[in-house]
Amino acid sequence: MDPNMKIPVEVNPDEDTEWNDILRAHGVIPEKPPSPSAQLEEALEDAVRKQHENRLENKDLDEHRQLEDQEDEEFLNFYKQKRLNELKELTAKKKFGLVLPVSKSEYEDEVTKASKDTYVVVHLSLQSSLQSRLLGSLMTQLAIKFPELKFCDIPAQRCIENYPESVTYRASTR
Repeated sequence: MDPNMKIPVEVNPDEDTEWNDILRAHGVIPEKPPSPSAQLEEALEDAVRKQHENRLENKDLDEHRQLEDQEDEEFLNFYKQKRLNELKELTAKKKFGLVLPVSKSEYEDEVTKASKDTYVVVHLSLQSSLQSRLLGSLMTQLAIKFPELKFCDIPAQRCIENYPESVTYRASTR
């Protein structure tokens, strides 16, 4: 087969495909005409802009002041509503803010099931360990700083019988 032989291929230049984009880039098919919806949006924006620019024509000083007051009030109401929505969203995220003590019987509900809706940080504490007490103190500070996270503390011996003093894993082995 001759490598210079041209094979006719049907191309619909109106289709929006990667192949047509390549052909347009090389000038094989003409550029796609601009979308009528984009032109309509642009015309609408122009009309709104012109209406806004001409809103002060043929108005006396009192009407100007009323219009300014109305625009200020609309802006303040919009901003107030936006800020209230932001605060509601922030408040909805802040659920906890403290380290919750958990017993063995509560573990499944407070940790396993709760982790489906939010992040849960669990400290298996040992009161005999200085490092564990220090971590408990730090977790209290973190719980205040990140109230959207759930921080739990459970004494290790109550949660897991014969829990070792310290556990370190590497490559799935102790």
